[in-house]
Amino acid sequence: MATDRLFDRRIIPVRQRPLSTDHNLMFGLLQEQLRTLFLDTYGQRYDTNPLSPPLVLAPAFEGGFSPFSFIVEAGTGMSVEIGAGHGLSAANVTAETDLGGNLGTNVSAYAPTPLVLSTTETLAVPAAPAVGSSRIDIIEVRPNYALVDVLPQSIWDILLRRFTTQNVPKTLTWDLAGLSGNVLSPAASTAAISYKAGVAVVGAISAATEPTATAGYLKVARVNVLGGTVGITSDLIADLRPFLLPQGQARVTIYCTFGSATGGLGAETVDGIQSPPGVWARMIDAGSPVAGRSHTYNIYVFGLRTTGFYRALLTGHSTISGGKPILVEPTTGSETRVNTALRAALNSGACIGGAVNVAEGTPVTVFTVNAGTTTLVTADLPAATFPVILNIDFAQGL
Repeated sequence: MATDRLFDRRIIPVRQRPLSTDHNLMFGLLQEQLRTLFLDTYGQRYDTNPLSPPLVLAPAFEGGFSPFSFIVEAGTGMSVEIGAGHGLSAANVTAETDLGGNLGTNVSAYAPTPLVLSTTETLAVPAAPAVGSSRIDIIEVRPNYALVDVLPQSIWDILLRRFTTQNVPKTLTWDLAGLSGNVLSPAASTAAISYKAGVAVVGAISAATEPTATAGYLKVARVNVLGGTVGITSDLIADLRPFLLPQGQARVTIYCTFGSATGGLGAETVDGIQSPPGVWARMIDAGSPVAGRSHTYNIYVFGLRTTGFYRALLTGHSTISGGKPILVEPTTGSETRVNTALRAALNSGACIGGAVNVAEGTPVTVFTVNAGTTTLVTADLPAATFPVILNIDFAQGL
């Protein structure tokens, strides 16, 4: 909202008969100030260089969801279900003044705009292509408001000079329930909750192209439709939701064990993780050790997007051996998508922390690390596995 209305209150003098305009403006000002509060809470730095000014919150942001909201799961047969919840969109909406002729019922255009779904929505998945072909579909959403709850009310008729019964809407809602539809890529979506089917190609899912998001929409999920599929399963659905992070920041701490230069291979573990809801991790041995260092590992963090406007830095430490600290050198992460090879590795005994069946196309941030320092020699490292604490800091910035 404009700062000239921030913290404004509508005053109703003593013995005044409040007008409908007064009531509408009171609730409207409250809603607009909540939107400003959300922007301050979930906005991120506006600068691209964290060391240079201006160190300010962005006037808008990419948007995102509560981790418990808009979760897409397999439905019955060729269908998926998108769960209830809430989020915020960076898309502007059409500004309204006296919406529906109701004086004082206004909507500002600026972001953030609410994304609300009050009940689970079932979306039909178009028939799969022929065996030997594949298709990638997406689910995307945008904000929408409407006047609903039309009820008969006694309203003064200025021409007849008496009260008459009129059917009028009583609620301005942002609820997207029942506002779903389907579209074929590359056409733009129109429904607030849109299932956009991609273009089928001959070959595996890796040969297909994921549709681009329609302007003003946020991608929620990707659905991999294999040739001949007659039912959608959870391992075909990739979660694409960005999460809302307070002040655009999050920390993930992973408690694990590494194999030393002389032993421990195959006995490594992921023992625990402290993270925001919806965030989880696995690791895979990625290389033999060199003198003074442990095995090298790929650390995979799911649930925190890094493409475009995030930064991710991993640091870590272990124990002290022979009076010398065992450190994990700082490294930045990069986002990729789970491909056929990585999916197979994560769903195998090579996956440390437990095999998982992740859909191709799932975003994941990867860090490649080992433990040790140039001052250590092989004899300084423990003979088998040893504990390591990894701290990963994610930060948003436009």
